[in-house]
Amino acid sequence: MFILLAIQVQKECKESMRKCLVPDMMYYLYNGYVISDTIDSKFSVSKRTAFANPIDENFFRIDLDKKIRINVSAIVGENGAGKSTLVELLLRTINNAAIRYEILSDKGELIYVDGLFIRLYYEFDSSIFRDCRLIPFV
Repeated sequence: MFILLAIQVQKECKESMRKCLVPDMMYYLYNGYVISDTIDSKFSVSKRTAFANPIDENFFRIDLDKKIRINVSAIVGENGAGKSTLVELLLRTINNAAIRYEILSDKGELIYVDGLFIRLYYEFDSSIFRDCRLIPFV
């Protein structure tokens, strides 16, 4: 399973791309973990133990005998808070990754976006990763 946990815009990212997003701030897309940078340029991850409003475990179940799980996600915030900018950066990152790692056999009209410096934090097969390789080619 793949879960995108957070996006972190780097200081080197063009201001015209990051707009109102704060460099080095963690923008969470999944609230199950807390991610912290360490002094030695690594990162630490811990499971979030408490949420603001715990929900009863039976709340999302349709039939108590079946274990059906529903997961609803949304990006919310005030006007001008950076919701659209966050989505734009994510799409530009996917675009650059598709070009750099040759994910698509026919790249068609994809154009590499220069000046995009972000870190993606994600979970894949129960391991947590930070992909810093999505910075521009040198």
